[in-house]
Amino acid sequence: MAKQHLGFGNVLIAITQDSKADPTARQAAALAFKNWIKNSWAPEEGEEGQIATADRDGLKAKLVSVLISLANSPSLLIQYSEAISIIATSDFPEQWPDLIDQLVQNFNQNDWNANNALLSTAHAIFKSLILLCVGGAPSSGQTLCLRKSNMSWTASANPTGHSTLTNLAPNLPRSDQQTLAKSLLLMIQIYYDLNCQDIPEYFEDHLTEFMNLLHKYLTWDIPYLVSEQQAEADDEEEGEAGDLEKIRAGICEVVELYSLRYLDVFPMMDVFVKTCWDMLTKLGRHQRSDILLIDATVFSS
Repeated sequence: MAKQHLGFGNVLIAITQDSKADPTARQAAALAFKNWIKNSWAPEEGEEGQIATADRDGLKAKLVSVLISLANSPSLLIQYSEAISIIATSDFPEQWPDLIDQLVQNFNQNDWNANNALLSTAHAIFKSLILLCVGGAPSSGQTLCLRKSNMSWTASANPTGHSTLTNLAPNLPRSDQQTLAKSLLLMIQIYYDLNCQDIPEYFEDHLTEFMNLLHKYLTWDIPYLVSEQQAEADDEEEGEAGDLEKIRAGICEVVELYSLRYLDVFPMMDVFVKTCWDMLTKLGRHQRSDILLIDATVFSS
């Protein structure tokens, strides 16, 4: 079969990346690549692998770059992001030790669409590793993630990034604001991923710095990022959670985690509780607020 032949994956990638190709063909190639990886990358025990070693090594060397090239094509991007997560579940860290390095090294403060592609993939990888070791000691993959992703989170959340988010975002076009909001939400989700099993030493050492930032974003307000239906929503059935609601809910999940597991090193608990109570009193009775209402109430009560 063609999918067993050397270079089959590269053919699918080439079609996906060809901006002159028919959009339907590009989407079909992306989906075929993801399914090929899903069905062929990790053979059942005792079965011969369908993907040659040379292809495996070549794909792992280029897939992060492919991801970045598709940053402005979400429907294509998601297929390759899922493919990377599938490979990572099988090969990381033993057979793909530089995966996190590749993600970190490609982070670019001037291209937040590309950053979101990297961050969303990292979040998917971290979540899968967490699920594999729930109730037990961190796996070697998670330990490596914790060690290397300290730099990843710091790179994505450095002062330059925060300046862009809080100072420039209100003056940017709406689409750019939403891109930056997605970046922030992903960073918060990754923060939770990296702390949910145990608090890494790096995060404990910088706890005040990180919690001050999270508290800042808990009270952050940009009208464009609120649910689009907020102005029209006048009953409990209307409206969906906007970016700001999702960001605040994500922060509340982090605070809840710390209140349950790391309260002894979390001196800002009272500050977050007061802020959340103040925020809860201002929420409308609309569906869009449910996600925030639930997460904020859990640790505030």
